[in-house]
Amino acid sequence: MPALAEIGLGELARRSGDLARARSLLTGVLGRIAPVDGDARPIRARALIALGRVAAATGDLGSARAHLDDGLRLTLAVGDRSAIANAVEAQAELAIAAGEPAEAARLLGLATSVRGTADKGSPDVRRAETAARAALGDAHDAVYLAAAALGTDTALDALGPTA
Repeated sequence: MPALAEIGLGELARRSGDLARARSLLTGVLGRIAPVDGDARPIRARALIALGRVAAATGDLGSARAHLDDGLRLTLAVGDRSAIANAVEAQAELAIAAGEPAEAARLLGLATSVRGTADKGSPDVRRAETAARAALGDAHDAVYLAAAALGTDTALDALGPTA
């Protein structure tokens, strides 16, 4: 089965609550894709981000952080702004799980700046935004909008180095 199809099935398994199946599919993909294969970096990044979301859903925040950081580094190296924004949104979900709603709001704002628009279609993003807004109240908008108002280059700089 193609790697992207397996990643999609892994995401569907996660969203339906079958975290063991999601982990199995995603680790299988990662096991077959070489970490240094330049052509496979976008696929590897998607799998790492998806696996980070699975780890966060199981409460394994350390593994989630490691996978999401690796996924973000790869997306930054590739330069695909939509993929970068997706990686940052996944980190916002992790910030919510870690009890850091202000960081989640900031990350969601950075993702909006990088993509050029907010992702209102993602149920994961909606959940993170709702949780951050509930925790921060009126302060949410100030944190989010300050990050969203940054230019793309400034937002990318705030996300760190690509190495």
